[in-house]
Amino acid sequence: MNTATKQQPILTEMTIGISDLSIVSQIKAMLKLIPGIDTIRVKPAAKGDNTITQALARKIARAEKAFAEGKTMQFESVAELDKYLDTI
Repeated sequence: MNTATKQQPILTEMTIGISDLSIVSQIKAMLKLIPGIDTIRVKPAAKGDNTITQALARKIARAEKAFAEGKTMQFESVAELDKYLDTI
């Protein structure tokens, strides 16, 4: 008698943010055509996930002002950014 059990494959989960809800059904249909995709679930965003609070609005305004005044830094590569971050 064979008592070996079949192991379940390890599933990897991927999250995709979709702002245009009219394309959800098209995306689901395309994903179903791809071998190896076993499940597709659509989950609406939780309320409040994209709410900009007054405190966040103030931070955004300060960042926009700093940007407009040229008070920004630009790095040509991640390595250059890492090098800078290592100095502070």
